[in-house]
Order: sequence, then C-alpha cells, then structure tokens
Amino acid sequence: MALFAAGSGNAGATGADEGLQEALRRARLEERLLVVVLVGRSGEDASWVRAELSRPEWTEAVRPHAQVILPAEESPSVAARVAATEFPQLILLDGEGREVGRMKGKQPVAVLAKKLRRMVEAAERFRQSEATLKVNPLDPEALFWVGTYRWNRGDRFLAVECFQSLLDLGRGPVSVDGEILSVALRHLAQHRLDCGRLEEAEDFFRRALSSAEDDEHASSAAMGLSMCLRRQARVLEAIQVLEERFTQARVHAFLDQALFTLGYLYHEIGNREKASRYFGACREKFPDGLYGERSSRYFAHSRRSSAVAAWVPRGTREEAAAPGATATASTQAFTTPSFSGSSLIVEELR
Repeated sequence: MALFAAGSGNAGATGADEGLQEALRRARLEERLLVVVLVGRSGEDASWVRAELSRPEWTEAVRPHAQVILPAEESPSVAARVAATEFPQLILLDGEGREVGRMKGKQPVAVLAKKLRRMVEAAERFRQSEATLKVNPLDPEALFWVGTYRWNRGDRFLAVECFQSLLDLGRGPVSVDGEILSVALRHLAQHRLDCGRLEEAEDFFRRALSSAEDDEHASSAAMGLSMCLRRQARVLEAIQVLEERFTQARVHAFLDQALFTLGYLYHEIGNREKASRYFGACREKFPDGLYGERSSRYFAHSRRSSAVAAWVPRGTREEAAAPGATATASTQAFTTPSFSGSSLIVEELR
C-alpha cells in the first residue's frame, strides 16, 4: 500500500503536503525515486540538514533522483503517515508514494550516502530480480536483491525467506559471493535478535563478522554481536568485541555509534573513567552527529555521578568465584537502555 497515493491531495492540504505531491508526480513521470527529508523543530536539525545534505557526496548519491525537505511541524500528516518520531528522518519513496527505505539523520554524511546508494540500487534491481526468480528460483544475486529490497521496505518475513534460501544455496554446489552471504547472515542475525532468539543471533553475527570483507559490513556485524552479548548480560564480552573492532585506525563505519556504545557499557558496569573517555572521544570526533550529541550529555552526567559499586556481568571470573551472586545494573546508571534493533536506544536524561 502506498503511503502517499497518487492524486491523494485534498483542499485542506498544507503547502508542504502539496509540495510533496508535486514532487511525487514529477518522480512518477520521470520514473525516479524521491528522498523525503523530514526536519524537526530544532534549529540544530535544520542547520545540520542544510550543511550536510549539500555536500557533494550526498548530492551525488541522490542524483539522478529527487529530494524534498519538509519541516515536520508544517506537515504533521506526512510525519504521521511515515510514523516519524525522531528527526531528521530520510524516507525513500517510489513515484507511487510507496516507501522503499528509510534512514535516521545525523549520521556521518558519507555513511548516509552509501546507505542511500544501496537502497536505490535495491529498488532499481528489484523488478528484474523478481522476474529472474520466476525463471530460476535459485539465482543467488536475484535472491539477494529481492531480499534486500523487501528488508528495506519493512517486509521482514519475505526478506528473511530470501536470505535463508541464499544461505542454503551457499551450503550446496552453487557458488555464492562471500560478501553477499555475509550480508544475508547479518540480516538473519538481526531478525533473530529482534525476535529474542539470542543464541541463534549470536551464532549468525559471529559468522557474518568472520566472513565480511568490507569495513562497513564487518563493523555492522560487530555492533550486532555486541548488542546480542549485552542482551545476554555478557557485558564484558560485548565491550571486548567493540574494542577489538573499533580501536583499529582503519575502521570508519559505525565508529560514532561504537564509541557511544562503549561509553554506555563502561558506565553500566561502573567504570566512569573509561566511560568518560569514550564519550569524550565520540563528542570530539562527531560533534554534530546524533551520537556525538548524546555523548555530550552522557559525558557531563558521567563526570557528575558519584562512584557506585559495579555489578558483575555473567560469565566473568568474579561471578564464578561467587556463584550465588546476581548481576544487576546500578540504579545510578543511565536511564532504561535497549539494545533491540540495529541502534542503541537510550531514554533522554532528565
């Protein structure tokens, strides 16, 4: 179902709504995609959009498709239809108004541009790949692109079917590209993590990490594995995975998220010195990004907090020495955390 059906304008539409409909009409006529950038009320959000989304790497990623920037407060109906609660938010639509992917803003623009190019490529390849599968249901590349397109659109179970078929092919005589397999493993791991099947998710993330050849894919798998370990209360192992991956000078992808997450995890176990170090590094390297801004708030909080007794995560030598002990997070640590999905989500400090 299209989020913004053709000709769905009405007499009460705002100027922003009408602008979106006109942009969609042009995209449909020109057979292009449309990037809708929803900006919140914050002046910092608007400044970030103006500065970052005018950079050459972003404009090149959008071309030859189109982009429209909409203030969410001027078009609440648009924000409601796409269920946008955090801004800036970038939604990729086809000419019929169907969502084919989305991203949250304030990531490094090079990362956003790379993600956008992959979403666009998946959308462009989808129809031909779907036709290929009707002739040959075991075509690895077609399975990958159909699965990726479905995943980007939020058709999670259809995507998982494609990725599982791709994984099954890799075990047989059919030759499957290693990087494609790594991405499929990562998506399958994420699905299991979101479903709470943590042991299976851990196994898939480890396999994805070991087979990844690309910096972005390996870093994404490491982030997922760390989240999975943390969900199992194996916090020290989660920290170890991130430090082994992201203290290397050559690693760039997801570095902002990794630095923030390391700060958060160290704070969670009571090591305020290392927490402050990672928060400080994140805000210094990424002052205008989402995780840089969060790190600034948590850095100040961590510095103010009094020392509290650290809890002992499961699986450590200390816990083995005291088998009756129960690991519980400090009540003075940050507010309620969640490692579900691909992002670390933490409630705002009060």
